[in-house]
Amino acid sequence: MAAGADGVEIHGANSYLVNQFLFPSTNQRTDQYGGSLDNRIRFAVEVATAVADEIGADRTGIRPSPGNPFQLGDLAEDDPHELYPHLVRALAPLDLAYLHLAHGGNEGLLGTLRELWPNTLILNRAGTDIATRAKDIENGIADVITVGSMALANPDLVERIRAGAPLNTRPRHLLRRRLGRLHGLPHLRRLTRAPGARGSRLPRALRRTHRTARQR
Repeated sequence: MAAGADGVEIHGANSYLVNQFLFPSTNQRTDQYGGSLDNRIRFAVEVATAVADEIGADRTGIRPSPGNPFQLGDLAEDDPHELYPHLVRALAPLDLAYLHLAHGGNEGLLGTLRELWPNTLILNRAGTDIATRAKDIENGIADVITVGSMALANPDLVERIRAGAPLNTRPRHLLRRRLGRLHGLPHLRRLTRAPGARGSRLPRALRRTHRTARQR
């Protein structure tokens, strides 16, 4: 916050530490942080409480990933239909700024969490187009949608959506690091390139990052 950030999002998704406490497959503790539902959500709630106490609940969000297919390692969601509603009920009294769901495809669970969460709900429906995501706002499922890798692949995403132009595919292979170098960034083509121009135009920050990586 001292550096000028507007808030903090607690990463409780994708097999990161907070996520690991939620399920017995990765949480095998026998103390007050393992075993029962209350114990397994305790760490997530305590982290959210501590951050909110430090910077304000209105500047704090949390991101869980119910049913997310990108879980890593040994994490398996043994009881998501019981766990996530229990977690959201415990987080709701903290009056956090938002809940950011990385949606894994279970529409029934998503609807339940929407009903339980009283504040802003941000939804990332990975792998879907903008029209599909916008319907979640129209239907009242989400208050805000996020686009993730779609924005990484399209530096001019807003212009492309307005123009109805095709989107670049998400650049998983472009964003990897190998031997300390960034590969592929020059291939993120912008819609606003001059006709017939060679190469591609990157945002200034990405061009600078690419030059720095090549010099290493």
